[in-house]
Amino acid sequence: MSEADKLAKAARWLAETPRAERGSAAVPALQRRFGLSVAEACQIIRENNLRLARAT
Repeated sequence: MSEADKLAKAARWLAETPRAERGSAAVPALQRRFGLSVAEACQIIRENNLRLARAT
């Protein structure tokens, strides 16, 4: 799996998984599930937050 695919999969998971089902804070959950660095996890969260802001 390429790096871009891994990040896309992580972004999709974050967007589709309710907070209560993640089991922990988003950064550790993304790191554990997808093997992301802290910077990559923060990038995914930032992009997700921007997407949510545009939707409202």
